[in-house]
Amino acid sequence: MSLYMDTKANWLESVLASDSEEVGSILKCQSRYSMINIPSQSKLRVELGIYSPISENGNLTKEGIIYVPGGKNHFVPYSPLLLNPMEAMAEHLQGREFYPTQSEIDEALSFAVELPDETFEIPTKDFGKDFLTVLLCAGEVRAQNYGDLLTDALIKTMSFKMLNKDEVNRHKRPFVRQIYLGHIGYGGKSDIEGRRFYEDNKIVPIRGIRNFRIDYDNPSKN
Repeated sequence: MSLYMDTKANWLESVLASDSEEVGSILKCQSRYSMINIPSQSKLRVELGIYSPISENGNLTKEGIIYVPGGKNHFVPYSPLLLNPMEAMAEHLQGREFYPTQSEIDEALSFAVELPDETFEIPTKDFGKDFLTVLLCAGEVRAQNYGDLLTDALIKTMSFKMLNKDEVNRHKRPFVRQIYLGHIGYGGKSDIEGRRFYEDNKIVPIRGIRNFRIDYDNPSKN
């Protein structure tokens, strides 16, 4: 198997994996590429521009949304699905939910941000002042730089799409959706939503990256 590298810029290498073997190699850490997170991808979009593959394509990232029936929903920087990715993939391929253990949910919630029950929008001009976008972009300046990039692409707001509360309450225990960062341009607004690994009869793409990473707990590294 050879992953197609769609982005190479001096130090950076990045691939967009879109079939089960490619995605599996990244999820199981059997590839030289690791799964990208939002701080890294948002910064690279600013540096490489809206016409780069890393901007023009949407993909799953490391982050997740934990939905709690009858309770509060949370954004987490590291999705519990990544602890058992192939088991989660197998369930999603069958159209079923994968439920992490309660201890895995609790561990993920140790660093989490509460989310509204309904879809909400964040104005791109306010990215540097909004708590969530500042977290997602690992800093006020980086957040506003990303907001300015979207503004330049004639995008005024970014939506954070949430599952309907009735759909959440249909479940008997907490479940997780992997974060999907939408594309920019051609109708895309860099919207954020939670998705399964397999939806609409196809694998949801994952972006792998090498030689570049921004961590939530060490944002000054790059």
